[in-house]
Amino acid sequence: MYCINDLRQLYLDQKTIMVETTIEKDESVRKEIVLAAQKLIQKFGLKKTTMNEIAAACGKAKITLYYYYYSLDDVYDAVFHMELENLRIQVNQKVAA
Repeated sequence: MYCINDLRQLYLDQKTIMVETTIEKDESVRKEIVLAAQKLIQKFGLKKTTMNEIAAACGKAKITLYYYYYSLDDVYDAVFHMELENLRIQVNQKVAA
C-alpha cells in the first residue's frame, strides 16, 4: 500500500520528468530553428532571410518561431552565438593539436 509520502514523491518524480522532457524539446526546437536560419543566411544573406522562410525551412509555423525568439534579430543573435561557439571549438582544437 502506498502512503501519502510515497504518492507525493511519485507525483514529484513524474512532474520532474515532464519538465526535463519539455526543456529538452525546447532546446531541440531552438536548435532546429537556428540551424535552418543559419543555412538560409549563408545562402541568401541577412537582408533576404525572413521569419517566414525560416519557419518554412524548419517545418514550423511562424508563431512557433516567435514563441522561441522575440524577433528576427534574436534569431540572428542565436546564429551568431552558435557560429562563435563553433569557431571557439575549432580554435581550441587547433591549439591543442
